[in-house]
Amino acid sequence: MVSGDRLQAALAALDGADDASALVRVGLLTQRQLRFLLGAREMKNLRYHEVRFGRIVVESGYATELQIEEVLQRQKQQFLRQGEKTMIGDMLVADGTITEEEKQHVIATQQHLAQLQAAVGESAAVPPQEGLLCAADGIEITLSKDKLRATLRVLHPQQGSISLQQVHAMAQEYGIVYGLADDATIGTYLQQVNDASEPLPLAAGTPCTPGHGGEIRYHFDTNPLKAGRVEEDGVIDFKDRGDIPQVAEGALLAELSAPTPGHAGTDIHGAPLPPPEVRAKQLLCGHGVALSADGRAARASCAGTPSLSRLGLLAVFPVYRIKGDLGYKTGHVDFDGDIQVDGVVERDFHVTGGRLAASEIEAATVDIKGDVVVRGGIIGARIRAGGSLVAAYIHDSHIEVDGDLQVKREVIGCDIMAGGGFHSPGCTVLNSRIATKGAIIAGEVGSESAKPSTLLIGSDALLEARLEAQQALLKQLHQEQMRLRETLEEGEEENRVITETIAQKAQVQDRAQVEQRELTKEREALLGVGMQAEADALGNQIKTSMSRATIAEEEINVLFERQDALLAAEPLMRQQIETLLERIYHIEQECDLLSAQMAQQQDDLYLSVNGTLYPMTTITTAHTTVKNQQEMRALILRERHQRLPGGGEKWQIVTEPLK
Repeated sequence: MVSGDRLQAALAALDGADDASALVRVGLLTQRQLRFLLGAREMKNLRYHEVRFGRIVVESGYATELQIEEVLQRQKQQFLRQGEKTMIGDMLVADGTITEEEKQHVIATQQHLAQLQAAVGESAAVPPQEGLLCAADGIEITLSKDKLRATLRVLHPQQGSISLQQVHAMAQEYGIVYGLADDATIGTYLQQVNDASEPLPLAAGTPCTPGHGGEIRYHFDTNPLKAGRVEEDGVIDFKDRGDIPQVAEGALLAELSAPTPGHAGTDIHGAPLPPPEVRAKQLLCGHGVALSADGRAARASCAGTPSLSRLGLLAVFPVYRIKGDLGYKTGHVDFDGDIQVDGVVERDFHVTGGRLAASEIEAATVDIKGDVVVRGGIIGARIRAGGSLVAAYIHDSHIEVDGDLQVKREVIGCDIMAGGGFHSPGCTVLNSRIATKGAIIAGEVGSESAKPSTLLIGSDALLEARLEAQQALLKQLHQEQMRLRETLEEGEEENRVITETIAQKAQVQDRAQVEQRELTKEREALLGVGMQAEADALGNQIKTSMSRATIAEEEINVLFERQDALLAAEPLMRQQIETLLERIYHIEQECDLLSAQMAQQQDDLYLSVNGTLYPMTTITTAHTTVKNQQEMRALILRERHQRLPGGGEKWQIVTEPLK
């Protein structure tokens, strides 16, 4: 509203006056601006408590962080546009996000925490999380990390040296009010305590009961990568289709059981302990899959091959058969289904689809939602697959797969990232980088002449790259949404100004028309009495007035055209915002799934080499990296954790013979 220099000058002129209305008196602010600023200050104070309210709502499992952020943004916009100060609790109830009872429970929790803060002082606004609370008057109270247990220990045990009242006073001082041991138990302990006595369990809270988000039961083979039988010569037999699931239209693909809610507990301070937030599972349906109205059953909407991606997306792919090569005769292929190429995917061609089976892939770009199965080899290609990949060999290629890799013969000069494992017991790995979330099983790694390879086991490299890309896209979409909202708000403000301007111009036009009528009457009267010169002078005034009216009308027409353009653009921008919000929602879901997958710990991470592991191979696990210095044969490498005598810890990679 004002520049810093103007503000400083005004403050100097006021000479210490601390009444905000003085800023109006010196002309720095209007009365309306002052009212807005005072309301904004009140709103800012309110928002501090509202954010804490929202945090308790999330911790209680009543709503998600996204829902709270959305309602806080709406609250802010309502204040900025209309000056309304609506509580988010009332807004959440009105939206149906929480019930009135849940709102009152959150308010009670917020009040309890405020009382506790007042009781223990501002410096201890939050009760200590764990450890020693106090050691005074010969008493020591210790609190567990989860705030579910408090123990009492007498420092210098002497019969009758500590009274029951002292214990109660100290417990009250530190807000221990729930689950206290009864007086008889405390009194008996105090009378019988000695140097050998164990601490007394002074208070015990009630732990929360976790819920679960439902269970999904699939009615087809979700991991078929037996898509073709591997023959002894390394060629995959695509005629052996017994392992490929096929479904008819309407077939039941998956069912989801109902989620079970958790139940809150109570800590020893009397505060609620919400159960861990349970993400309700969902049946995610892609191409060829229809979800029931209740969201509990997924069925095939067409006949074809069912698929389940690493991130849980169900799809059914129809079949597109190419009897020769995928090349100049076919062009690039974009088919949201099962693409079967009898021949080769040729150099520089692009393939996008649901699933791909081919004889070979030569320097092509492949982006597939499901599995990629190659009867022969892959050379110089870039492949992105949402499922798993099977090939006889891979040379000089960049591979990203959400699932597992199976390679029959060799991997040479490749960069491979997998959300699953590398299960290729007969494969030789040369001069390659392989990063997998799961285990790596290979035949041989390295040779006497090849450049060394790098193996990353338990790596989230693929997921991190995907998450980073999606988060970047999310940021871009949020910025675009904000730009559209700002443009919309600017348009609304411009429309308001135009309406006021049109009213002003219309008044000019009306005054000019009234003036014309009055001047015309006067001119006619002058002409009637023969006063030609005076009548001509009035004629010139009439022309000037008519000119003002004409200019005003033209300006009004221009303003109406601009207003029409603004009104016409508004629905389109609102639709664009809705589309962006939908995209943002789906990308946020995918980010959550990626984060959840990254958080999953693999039960058994290891490198298994059936043949020879050559020197200088770099092996990286979650906590350590080694570069083997000698040739080793038929072994398994695992990461092991060791506690040191001084209390520290050490991670190391250990080897064991392959059984």
